[in-house]
Amino acid sequence: MNVVVIEEDRESGETLAEVLRDEGHEVAFGTSWAEISSDVKADLVLMNMELLHVGSPADPTLKKLRESLPERPAQVIVLTATSFEQRTSLEPELAPFVVLEKPFSIPDLLEAMKTATARRRETFKDPRPPRALLPKSATRSIANFFGIPVEQAQKLAHDASISAAWVDGPGQGTALMPVAAGPEADADKAFLVWIAEGATYPRHTHDGDECKLLLRGGLRDDDESECWAGELVIHAQGTTHASTAIGGGGCLLAAIVKPARTL
Repeated sequence: MNVVVIEEDRESGETLAEVLRDEGHEVAFGTSWAEISSDVKADLVLMNMELLHVGSPADPTLKKLRESLPERPAQVIVLTATSFEQRTSLEPELAPFVVLEKPFSIPDLLEAMKTATARRRETFKDPRPPRALLPKSATRSIANFFGIPVEQAQKLAHDASISAAWVDGPGQGTALMPVAAGPEADADKAFLVWIAEGATYPRHTHDGDECKLLLRGGLRDDDESECWAGELVIHAQGTTHASTAIGGGGCLLAAIVKPARTL
């Protein structure tokens, strides 16, 4: 997870950042927003409530955070030494955020991060696939499905772990990665398709036969049929359906759309 830590006390902030790095997260640290590069893509922001100046209608930091949420689904954990009773009047202002009261333990922090991540996924249906997307064992299946060399499939698996390689799909929580399939695949179009947990790939009609190989997770179509990782599914030309990711963790599949047949 990409985490931004903003803490006025540099020593405390660097210690917190190091703890999060030890937990496997990518962390950018600064004592203010000015020290954070504009290129940083955050999944989660940890910052002191004092830096928000909560309660001020003209607070630029609070405004910036709220405006950034719809386009970049970062969730915020507000760190505060203010008691719950003292915070009561500010709760409406803090509503989008998870509040973690100081002093807190590492387990407290990790639990707050878990809560924040779940809230982000529920709110935004995060369209970005997780980094650890494909096991190495899947590359041969990908190579066979798309009719490409194993080396090309290995590069494809690597690229799938990079957010920038994906483009927004047709529905919230969906993403696509175009694939140059080999001639044996007889593909008009070929993609890797990501559907976030609980998100739905919108209802659509197939211009040609569609073959899909599920690589991770499961799907439930609007006719209540289900398919799971390892299954090969074919939708005939002209069929219409929508698919929702099930089973936890989102769904990844490889898809080929064949050229339209003259009926």
